[in-house]
Amino acid sequence: EKQKLQNELEKLKSQQQHLLNETKRLSQQPSSINPELVKENLQLQEHLDKISNRLIATLKVVLHQARDLRGVKINGKSDPYVILTVDKQKERSTKISKTVHPKWEQEFSFFITNPDTDTLSVTIYHQKISNSG
Repeated sequence: EKQKLQNELEKLKSQQQHLLNETKRLSQQPSSINPELVKENLQLQEHLDKISNRLIATLKVVLHQARDLRGVKINGKSDPYVILTVDKQKERSTKISKTVHPKWEQEFSFFITNPDTDTLSVTIYHQKISNSG
């Protein structure tokens, strides 16, 4: 998913550069300038600027700690870990054993395609011990 977004950004940057070069070329030949084409070219350039600026941003999240989690084990402790999601991207923290005050100090990065609508979700879970394996 991240590679796909990076490829799309590169494609847009290439188109953007082509439009910029074409605009420069046209402006250097005053006799051949079609004002409507130049206007259209500049509008496309502005549109591509907006798209490429919003297409990919990187959200960096630092997961520090949690306090006073509910203990789910008999000893009153938990084995918490965190799932962070943005759109279809998912990251998982490490599990911190036997605590209700976990300290992770972990950093995660997410690609943001639409800052107006993309949402970060942070959920804390308890690691259940499997009897198999």
